[in-house]
Amino acid sequence: MLKIKELPTDDQAVLHHQYPGQSAPQGAYLELDCDEETLCAATNGEIGNAMPVPVWHCRVRRYDLPSGALPADVNALMLDLVPLLERVLAGYSCEWDGSNHVGHLSGDAANAEQEIEHYIDEACLPRLTVWDASDWWTANGTESAIEDLGVTEQTTVEELTARIEAEDYADNGPVIVEGVEEFAAWLIEQAAELRVNED
Repeated sequence: MLKIKELPTDDQAVLHHQYPGQSAPQGAYLELDCDEETLCAATNGEIGNAMPVPVWHCRVRRYDLPSGALPADVNALMLDLVPLLERVLAGYSCEWDGSNHVGHLSGDAANAEQEIEHYIDEACLPRLTVWDASDWWTANGTESAIEDLGVTEQTTVEELTARIEAEDYADNGPVIVEGVEEFAAWLIEQAAELRVNED
């Protein structure tokens, strides 16, 4: 019987991960371990095209999700997909090819996989919105950001970072703001330069 590992719903960014220096977040997916009969959702820990051996040999099946998909919606999606996933498991077999244990699917199981991928595409899962702190706070200009965040001569980077992270962004839907500490340091420098110019 298929065992589902649900995502924690207290972390809206659980399916969003972007490594430093990378231009895009890591891919997200549903992962069906056909040998263990377990289903989970995760982000790809590998950069580039590398993949774990069980995935390469088709014993673990992956179905792409939108990066930043919201955990509650993904949990509901996993439940919706159970009948199709059970068809995949029913048609799964594993054989030794002389070098590795390789997974195979029956015709019906392969059709079920196509239906799974189509269902995910049609679901149009809501996604987390990711903003850079600088873009979010300086939309109305640097001076406006300094005023809105109450930056003074005594404000430290740690204080401003905490202030930005504590801001309630909920009115704009599920949002994650990145680059907060770097932006805080930059904004304090800008505020100092403005004070010098005013003097």
